[in-house]
Amino acid sequence: MRYAGDVLTLLFACATDTGPSEDVGQEQLPGDTSPDSASPDSGDTGESGDTSEDTAACGDVVPDEGAFAALFDASVLHTTTITMSEDARAALAAAPDSWAPASLTLDGAELASIGVKWRGDSAAMRWDGKPSWSIGFRKGEACDTLGGMERITLDAMTDDPVQGRIVVEMLLLQALGRLVPRAAFSTLTVDGEPFGLYALAEYVDANFTTNHLGSWAGVVWKGGSGADFTTAGLAAWDDANGAGDPARLAAVAEIVQGAGDTFYADLGSVLSTPDLAAHWAALAAVGDEGTFPYETDDANLLVPDVGQILLVPDPPESGWSETFDWRHVDSALGVRCVYDEACSAAITDALASAAAALSLADGGAVAEGAFAVSAAAMADDPRRSSTVGAVSASRAALSATIAAWPTTLAASVP
Repeated sequence: MRYAGDVLTLLFACATDTGPSEDVGQEQLPGDTSPDSASPDSGDTGESGDTSEDTAACGDVVPDEGAFAALFDASVLHTTTITMSEDARAALAAAPDSWAPASLTLDGAELASIGVKWRGDSAAMRWDGKPSWSIGFRKGEACDTLGGMERITLDAMTDDPVQGRIVVEMLLLQALGRLVPRAAFSTLTVDGEPFGLYALAEYVDANFTTNHLGSWAGVVWKGGSGADFTTAGLAAWDDANGAGDPARLAAVAEIVQGAGDTFYADLGSVLSTPDLAAHWAALAAVGDEGTFPYETDDANLLVPDVGQILLVPDPPESGWSETFDWRHVDSALGVRCVYDEACSAAITDALASAAAALSLADGGAVAEGAFAVSAAAMADDPRRSSTVGAVSASRAALSATIAAWPTTLAASVP
């Protein structure tokens, strides 16, 4: 097992000077009172975007490729330390979905002023349990960041019997060539108290596109519960940038709900149909039914200023379901596609390609490698929800399932 060293000790200041401002103490950090959209499954890392008053006017965030790559290096075990005042701890307990002031050390990099909040239903655990965390950079007057990001998440993986599905899924989706948020293992200590093993996950926002796509220009819409291309489902897409045009999403909904035999061609005029097919098939390649188009949530729409919409999942951790079927979709777009000859043919072609690529990726070995990185930290986790033996047995069983999955997936293709 390797630990992350001092690669991230360099901090990144804001790119432009916003002029003098009144000094604001940590206890005056603005609160974001919008609830996270996480489901009871702690692996759901989707949540609403920050409002403008929560983020310091620091100018453009300048990404650093070295720090970004090091932060999500899944071959090492990262270390995260959060320090909070007693007042901040009390404020977080009283309002777990609002930002509370804290300081952070991540792999040796120190940030003196950040925001933290608990995520979704895991917030009910308060201090006695193992809640998932959102870590907000550039909050209040703070302009420092790591790797050009405004936020990362720490997933407690409490509903995951293998304590690591999220990391394995993201590694395999990357191996299949998909644009997905990165994830790696980290230990967490809060005010000197060990909280155990977590998944450190990237948050999908405007800085995600900068880090991954460079000069890409557009906005991100985040899918909360019920997000779909229907009249009601459109309201569940959250504009993470505050500058999106709802008409772009409404144009997709109009085609999905329309009649006629030109559905697939019409859809391609507003949403990238090759990307949709690859996205759908990649989720099938990790057996995950927890995100759009299988479910109506936990997805992100990258809407460029010019061009077609792309799909990016939030980091899921419900893969390799025994009941998985690539046709079992809840979204209106998914159902329409399954029953459209051209769209269904594109999906099945993508499924066959994904099965072949997954076989080459040797998913079983990827899983075993990830589990080896986190084995000691899992055993030492004082807040682990299951025994070491139970987690180890679940990991061995999942590795075998993953190794056999290419054959399982190929057999499902018509």
